Amino acid sequence: STRVQYNYANWHLSMKNYDEALKLYLHTISIDPTDRDSMPLHHAGQILLYQGRYDEAQRYLAKAVAGYFSPLVMAEEEVWHDYALSLWFANDVHGAIENFKN
Repeated sequence: STRVQYNYANWHLSMKNYDEALKLYLHTISIDPTDRDSMPLHHAGQILLYQGRYDEAQRYLAKAVAGYFSPLVMAEEEVWHDYALSLWFANDVHGAIENFKN
C-alpha cells in the first residue's frame, strides 16, 4: 500500500538514507493514482532540494502545494517555503518571492 511505502521511506529519511528514501517516495508517488497526497511529494522535493537538484525538486514541490494537506501531519507553510526555495535556486526569483508570501 502507499501508506506502508511512505512510512518505510520516512524511516529511511530519519536514518539519513536519502537516496533510499527518495527511491521509496518516488515509488509511493508512482502507485498513488490520484497524485494528490502532498506528503511523499513534499519529502521527495525536500531531498532533491538538499541534493541540489533544484529543477526536479521544483517539479515535485509544485505538485505538493497543489495537493492535499493534513494539518495534523504537516504544516502547509513548510511546503510553500520549500517550493519557494526550489524556485529561488532554479533562478525564478519572481516565482520564489510570490510563493514565500504563501
